[in-house]
Amino acid sequence: MSTLTDILGVAAPLIGAAITGSNATDTSGLIKAATDATNLSTNITADQWNYFVNNYRPAQTMGIQRAVAAGSPEERARAEGAANADVAGAFDQAGKATASRMQSFGLNPASPAYQSTLASGDLAKGAATAGAITSADRATQARADAMLSDVVNQGMGI
Repeated sequence: MSTLTDILGVAAPLIGAAITGSNATDTSGLIKAATDATNLSTNITADQWNYFVNNYRPAQTMGIQRAVAAGSPEERARAEGAANADVAGAFDQAGKATASRMQSFGLNPASPAYQSTLASGDLAKGAATAGAITSADRATQARADAMLSDVVNQGMGI
């Protein structure tokens, strides 16, 4: 990459000639200095582009791939399955505790009160499961969208 010393080496003669007004009739030095400055600028731009291509473009490509994977149907299904398992485990434990407690009170498992209590728990489990699955799906998609937004913002220099 070009350095500040390179830039100053090309720019100094051009600036000096412009300030002093020297060589007013001989512009070859000014033209050479301007050509050298243009060439240096072109080289700096090429260096910056090559650095981007070699370092940032692969990182952006990887970021895009990760964002797409994070919102894939497989990832969404995995998150929904985990949410379902969490809710099912919690409600199964609660259902067993409730059944044990009702039996300790002497309620007959065939009685309407016993069955109604368990049915209420099943309804609550269904509602909680649906909510957890929906929440997991939305959170997964939001995470993927945020990851993709980060990649886009990085590419725009934001």
